[in-house]
Amino acid sequence: QGEDVRDVTFENVTVRHTGGWAFRMTGSGIRWSGCQIHHTGAGGIKLSGENISVEYTKIHDVGQVYTSAVAMNSQGRGHVFRHNEIFGIPYCGIVSVSPDTLVEGNILYDTMTFMKDGAAVYIAHDSRNVIVRGNAVFSRAEDQTRRYAYYLDERCAECTVEGNLSVNLGMPMLSHMTDGCRFVNNVFFDEGEQTVGVMNSSGLIFERNVLAARSIGTPARRIIMRH
Repeated sequence: QGEDVRDVTFENVTVRHTGGWAFRMTGSGIRWSGCQIHHTGAGGIKLSGENISVEYTKIHDVGQVYTSAVAMNSQGRGHVFRHNEIFGIPYCGIVSVSPDTLVEGNILYDTMTFMKDGAAVYIAHDSRNVIVRGNAVFSRAEDQTRRYAYYLDERCAECTVEGNLSVNLGMPMLSHMTDGCRFVNNVFFDEGEQTVGVMNSSGLIFERNVLAARSIGTPARRIIMRH
């Protein structure tokens, strides 16, 4: 745990069997690379500040005590989450309340195993100019629980979800109370039913996405559909 930490790198560090979080850090220029975090009582990494990155890190089987645990919780500005592997998470995989942030090339599976109101990648609360690109979220076909893969929540603005994959989540995306956001060139596949959700959002662009499922529901209002 650290406060006002600056220019520190955690590289190839393993944290396991803790009672709470693996890391709780605030500051700037903090970097995780090639780390492993697993079997923690609470979440993986809770970070706040500016210019912080988590790359090539594996986080799994957290929330052994606190079943509302997330793999990563981000507040601040200018963060990068790239090429991480996240699985076995009772709540969200990546939670970001951080403008000017990049979430790229991550693989997530078996998230939201206990809590239901969230997503594998959850962006919320005044986040602006967030790019969610090239990620893949998977769930088992035999698991009938419907979960969100990519969720833009209240007051997200000018965020882009592009080139991502969702397999057997049932609810690959939700845009709730957003402004000027984009879902472009994504592939959403479900062996069963699929729901694409848009609620109380303005100026949303849903363009060149591929949707494949047994049936597809789109209870959307105020959405611009482009082919």
